[in-house]
Amino acid sequence: MKLRSFLKFEVPRNIVVDFPAANPEIGISAEVLEAFCKILWSKAQISIELHDEIAVVASERVNAQYQAAVSQFLVNMGNTQLKGVMDRQRIWHDAQQQISATIIATYQHQQAVQDRLAEQWSQTIRGVETYVNPSTGTNVELTGGYDSAWVNNRGEYLLSDSPGFNPAVAFQEGWTQLKKAK
Repeated sequence: MKLRSFLKFEVPRNIVVDFPAANPEIGISAEVLEAFCKILWSKAQISIELHDEIAVVASERVNAQYQAAVSQFLVNMGNTQLKGVMDRQRIWHDAQQQISATIIATYQHQQAVQDRLAEQWSQTIRGVETYVNPSTGTNVELTGGYDSAWVNNRGEYLLSDSPGFNPAVAFQEGWTQLKKAK
């Protein structure tokens, strides 16, 4: 640290003392030094030794190791603050992602419910029911209001209200019973 300018003033016994002028780097203002010296020298006899001690204090230098440690501490504090900012940003991002996923899932669920209701309403108006062919896994809409439905290998459908009726026995052909879709 270099001292830029000095104050010179006389004290008793005509000793001239040099002090650094206002220097924010060491935190001493010219007014403070001047007041300190005037009080000190007006109360006591000044000696060459005192002048030397004041000159040593006024020309004090910052310890390089200490300055490096302070700088490293400040860097570490900055890194910690930056990490905190990034952690908060990640938390906000994750929260926003979860909120968005919840909104999308809710919307999809509502749409699925509305689709089912619309399909049921459509089938009610048209008077049909959906059956599933267990052999192929395909769905087919047939006239509603019957207890059971059957399909043969020619693709013909048979609807029945009789609980014990089986067309495979009655017609001696291959018929497969369809199941109502849920």
